[in-house]
Amino acid sequence: MFNIDYPTLVFCYIDNRVVITSNKIGSRFFENKSGEWPEGTKYKHNLRFNSHDTRISSHRDTFPISFQYEHSHGVLENTKHFCDLVNVSNIEDIFKQLPITFITRDPWERFWSGVFEQYRGQDILEIVKKLDRNIFNDSHCSLYNLFIVELISYYEIKNYEVIDLKSPLILERYGEPLIENKDETNKPYYKPWLENEDNKVYIERLQTKLKPHMDLEIDSYKKLLNYE
Repeated sequence: MFNIDYPTLVFCYIDNRVVITSNKIGSRFFENKSGEWPEGTKYKHNLRFNSHDTRISSHRDTFPISFQYEHSHGVLENTKHFCDLVNVSNIEDIFKQLPITFITRDPWERFWSGVFEQYRGQDILEIVKKLDRNIFNDSHCSLYNLFIVELISYYEIKNYEVIDLKSPLILERYGEPLIENKDETNKPYYKPWLENEDNKVYIERLQTKLKPHMDLEIDSYKKLLNYE
């Protein structure tokens, strides 16, 4: 069966809701927003389950589905602080007890932004020629939407919403991104590269190679935005 490994989940606490996103889906923006609290607050108002520090995986070859959270490098202490902040005993209680906002983004846009994030300054054309399905174990290109669908189903999460990163609701609810976040976007790099006719044949080959996995991610993205 299909395994979903290594998404980076970013938990932020904003206006009494837990906002969950990932790398290349506004993570810096929401982390900054969750940091806007009065002086003297005891803990950070965000928690990053990074793939370098924590293994978060869903194993669909087991029944029932098994979600695993394996901590290292001080993440366990940070997790305890965040759970204390939102008044739950452990990370899984967040999914069961608290109102959650999941942030999502068009999978191909996120994919290309992630590729350029990881390999900026290198020969992207040569990188693209070599990419295969293993790229989805990268924290910037993981199958995040598929993982979130599995997460919602597994914990039977009821009190949640899903907002697309391009939705006007983002600006209305959270305000403008900070200037440094705008500067950190990869769009000025990957968009012209994708529109370059000389690269089309290699882009199409990669899209064909990754289609079985990206189809899962795209279907999950659509499902999240219409979830009942």
